[in-house]
Amino acid sequence: MRLVFEWGGGVMGGWLEGRRRNVCRKIMFTEEEWGRVEARWQAWKYTDLHGESARFSDWARRMLTDGRIVRLTVMFDPAAIRGELAAIGNNVNQIARTANTYHTVSEARIREVRDAQRRIEDLFQAMSDDYRKRLDEEGVTS
Repeated sequence: MRLVFEWGGGVMGGWLEGRRRNVCRKIMFTEEEWGRVEARWQAWKYTDLHGESARFSDWARRMLTDGRIVRLTVMFDPAAIRGELAAIGNNVNQIARTANTYHTVSEARIREVRDAQRRIEDLFQAMSDDYRKRLDEEGVTS
């Protein structure tokens, strides 16, 4: 079935006639989902010089055709990392207090600080390696 509109005495085809994009799909959102979509649209609209002339339909089309969903699983528990860093920080503070009080620090205490620093560096290196590996597995370029 084809819709025909009369306009100013002449006959004009439907809204699809002459359009390059002639497939229309309707999508429904919950209020919460729409709020998230709207927030993303607004964030994009005012970045990269898109400005006021940017259209939602252009953005939505781009997101649906070229957008990617990337799910990364982090192997490290952030709470465990915070706990480890807190313990290391406490050791360093105790050593600093001893150094300030007695104006000297034992060789063993200096080794403790260096070991703690090495543990932090190793932890962050492992996190970085894991993150890069997961990006590679997902096919994401960093």
